[in-house]
Amino acid sequence: MREYLRTLDSYDLDRCEWRNHSSMNVPRAYVAAAALGEHIYAVGGHTDFHQYAARVGQFLALVSAAGTERTSSAERYSPHTNQWTMIARMSRRRSDGSACAFKVLRSEPGLPLCWRKMPRLNTPRSTFAVAQLGGDLYVIGGFNGTSLISDVERYTPGDICWYRITPLNQPVSALSGCAVTGVELMRKFSARVPQYDLEGYMDPPSVRIP
Repeated sequence: MREYLRTLDSYDLDRCEWRNHSSMNVPRAYVAAAALGEHIYAVGGHTDFHQYAARVGQFLALVSAAGTERTSSAERYSPHTNQWTMIARMSRRRSDGSACAFKVLRSEPGLPLCWRKMPRLNTPRSTFAVAQLGGDLYVIGGFNGTSLISDVERYTPGDICWYRITPLNQPVSALSGCAVTGVELMRKFSARVPQYDLEGYMDPPSVRIP
């Protein structure tokens, strides 16, 4: 049986080349990853992989699909040792999520890492984007189990709940989000990507691709 990838590659901007690094301990798909300090964290994901033959008209096609085995495991990569290390598991199994380095709430060197429960989102979702802007955390779009959604929620450190804010102009899923500076410059190169500032959304003009 095939398995999902465990590999890690990095891109050297000076040499314009990709480099291969030590593989993760657990093969994962639909995994959340983020960099914090000098480490990379890989959290959750699917760990089993299934293939089956399906008839499409007069042909047989080999179909790959994610299994039902989500994982609560997480691991951390150190560039100094080129090694992945398993860290504390989450309290629940998760996949199709996102991760970002948000804010260091507490640092206790020498003590084992632990997970802390945070307020629930108002709308359950998967395959969403997450980004930090102005000290707040934003969760954007996704899939609610039935359909794509345009909902956006904001969390402020210290609050006891998430707040719904202006939704996207259209539902989206399987996307990424980031906070950028120099918005005027970004608009020039953006290809119909919704942009949000603290006053609301804007739709930049389409980019002509030669």
